[in-house]
Amino acid sequence: MARAGLLVKLLGDVLGNALTGHYEKGKPTSEARTAERKKNCLDCIAKLLEAVVGPGDLLSSDVRAEFAAEAYAAWGSCKACIAAKQAKLPQKGTDFAKYNENEIEHDFTTSGPFRSFAHAIVNRQQKLDEGFFQAFVERLKQFVGDPKLGDDDFQAMAIELNTIAALCAGVRAFCAATGYEAPPLPAKPNPCKPGRFLRVSDYSTGPLQTNRAIAWVPTLPASQLRKDVPQRFGIDASMWAFAGANPHGPTSKASAAPLTCWEFLKFMDVMYVPFQDAPRFLKVPGKDRTLNRGQLEVAAADYTSGKACNF
Repeated sequence: MARAGLLVKLLGDVLGNALTGHYEKGKPTSEARTAERKKNCLDCIAKLLEAVVGPGDLLSSDVRAEFAAEAYAAWGSCKACIAAKQAKLPQKGTDFAKYNENEIEHDFTTSGPFRSFAHAIVNRQQKLDEGFFQAFVERLKQFVGDPKLGDDDFQAMAIELNTIAALCAGVRAFCAATGYEAPPLPAKPNPCKPGRFLRVSDYSTGPLQTNRAIAWVPTLPASQLRKDVPQRFGIDASMWAFAGANPHGPTSKASAAPLTCWEFLKFMDVMYVPFQDAPRFLKVPGKDRTLNRGQLEVAAADYTSGKACNF
């Protein structure tokens, strides 16, 4: 089925379910298939966690592993984050980055320079704004201290760490929803491994693009990703299009750190549905799910609206 045909079918499913409330009755699955799905998911999680503690785009394995450890532990468990959220603090108009760092006594597990940012990303998504992102960028400038690097490089670093936090939160949330025990983070590489690139220009043919009508973070258009990068790191062009070809799409916000974004896309490929499997996925009743794509989209829209998800 061609991409255009799939999009038409998906739209039809979504509208049909939204307007009619139609649903398919549940059908039992086999224990063997359930075990197979669980193994696939846990294998994917293991590979993902290995990646987040390893070297990334511009940041070393030490920096990434320490940040991942804080984000992974903080999700849903930092009492101070939860209390501030329940109290709806801080009030609108307050500098959230400063409040989050200076006014909240977080349950920290590391001594890293970005630990308060990790807590905010995994627990206070509704409060994240451009000021928070710029504060993150400024902290990275202070930490790295390399005058040869430019704004694009530091913004890409901030996006790299933001994506790591999102991945850690995604694993924790997925395990909580499915009843799987969240596995511990693997050990970081020893000795430390540097980032794969020194600056954005090593993987992009031009400066990062920012369209403030869409978002306040820069993105990396697919046309600017250097041709050798997908070959060197096994990036699939059709999947990368989800991030680099559509600046309106949520995954585009991670594209400025392409290798970390690629780990996110591979995670989505298992936890959601591979594009090439969409025709099978849309068939109801199906091998994997009773709900069809339209019903899942309606459920997802209801969930993200309830959570006030900024993505």
